[in-house]
Amino acid sequence: MDNSNNNQLVFIENEKVVTDSLMVAEVFGKRHDDVLRSIRNLDSSTEFNLRNFAEISHTDLKGRTYSKYTLTKNGLMFLVMGYRGV
Repeated sequence: MDNSNNNQLVFIENEKVVTDSLMVAEVFGKRHDDVLRSIRNLDSSTEFNLRNFAEISHTDLKGRTYSKYTLTKNGLMFLVMGYRGV
């Protein structure tokens, strides 16, 4: 179930509190494609990535489909530690 269309900073998915890469881009003033690249290039173990990042399809209001990620709290913290000024 994708609750991220509500533009909430965090939401419940599969009984976990998560956010998504679109919200990360918005909150940190980054382009979404740059956030996706950052997630894909993280220097972390495969096990960590599987537990904390899930790539899913997203359809925007214009009907275009593209990738985005859901992130756990640990995934979010690991990602944003690499952003300057954080």
